[in-house]
Amino acid sequence: MNAGVPTKESVKELLDYLGNRLFHIENYYLIYCELGLHYNKAVNEDSSKAYLKVINGHKGFFMPVQESLRATLTVELCSFIVKKERKYKSLGKAIDELKQLPNAPDLNSKYDNLLTSHANIISHLEKFRNQYYAHKSFADLLKLPKSSDKEFQELFKDIKDLMNEAHAYFGNTIWFMDDDARESIKDTHDMMDNLLRGESQRLSEIDVEYISEVYRDGKKRWLSQS
Repeated sequence: MNAGVPTKESVKELLDYLGNRLFHIENYYLIYCELGLHYNKAVNEDSSKAYLKVINGHKGFFMPVQESLRATLTVELCSFIVKKERKYKSLGKAIDELKQLPNAPDLNSKYDNLLTSHANIISHLEKFRNQYYAHKSFADLLKLPKSSDKEFQELFKDIKDLMNEAHAYFGNTIWFMDDDARESIKDTHDMMDNLLRGESQRLSEIDVEYISEVYRDGKKRWLSQS
């Protein structure tokens, strides 16, 4: 067999790989939004203010985490969807290889429609990656193209729909389960609630004075005095 011709096994393996990647990419987005408090509508105004107080009180942790999530989301999603990346392990490559299999669907027109309908957010991702990360020009973020939460959510939905069509050739009618992806929101939300409870407990212990000693044996010791 010609080594350059894709096999059913190799295409399925590529789609499985992309499915796993997409699952994580969407989680990066969801966690980033949750920390930014502009995705989870279940968070009320009072909780939102409390979350922000905790986040602002621990910027040394949360700011690098948010920046890392944004960078990873930008680079990973860009390489996953941008058309010129189709020679690598991308959605475009999977679509190209799938149509070469016997009786397999040609999804190129749907892939092209996806790129056209989401041109704004894809342009945003490309420019953000190229100007801010790849070429290290660190352009003014305020001058880069903007994409809304709605655009991201619709892009993820359309990608998953197309991936489901591709997987249908292998007998898989549903590949992505949104409940699984939303677990990242719940876990992040639970983490913030735990931080709030811990902060409330700390503030309630007003009868205890904490004295910080020097680091000893690699650990910072806290002593309480009555």
